[in-house]
Amino acid sequence: MKLGHFAGIIFGIGAATLLDFIILRFVVLGRILPSVIRIVEFSSKFVTVGLVLLWLSGVGFFVYYGFYDPSKLSNPKLVAKVIIVGVLTVNAFFIHCFVLPQISEQLGRRLLDGLSQFHCTLLLMIGTISVISWYVPLVLGIVSQLNNVAAERILADYSMLVILVNLAIQTVMVIYLYGTNSQRG
Repeated sequence: MKLGHFAGIIFGIGAATLLDFIILRFVVLGRILPSVIRIVEFSSKFVTVGLVLLWLSGVGFFVYYGFYDPSKLSNPKLVAKVIIVGVLTVNAFFIHCFVLPQISEQLGRRLLDGLSQFHCTLLLMIGTISVISWYVPLVLGIVSQLNNVAAERILADYSMLVILVNLAIQTVMVIYLYGTNSQRG
């Protein structure tokens, strides 16, 4: 179970981080090429495998704890991790239904070129949620000092982190895009 959980984290975080850097490169610096689309589609499959492994091994942990160590089920950190991985799962749906098709539609352009402010904001928010929702459960799993922190506190901090990081990314993108557009005009 631990090995499956660890493999899920490795697949998910590794591929998601790689995808984030690839997408960032083509948001900011370059144009989307067919080879990039193939890499993104291939890498996204590893993220999906990681997420499935996390859920399967996580359910295994719940069953094990239920039979052999029920006291671990009362750890508030566990509740927060499950909710965050749930958010990650819903976000993965948006990535597959919105982000990946959008990348394909932008062939030959930068990812945000020609998109409405709403679509740019949505793409950046989905990316922010993905990054943070992979790393926060990893930190929660590693840092035992958080075992008795209330789930509400963990989730409030997680939400604030998503909001602040997204605000920073949105601000940087507005400044960058404004600077790029004003140089063209």
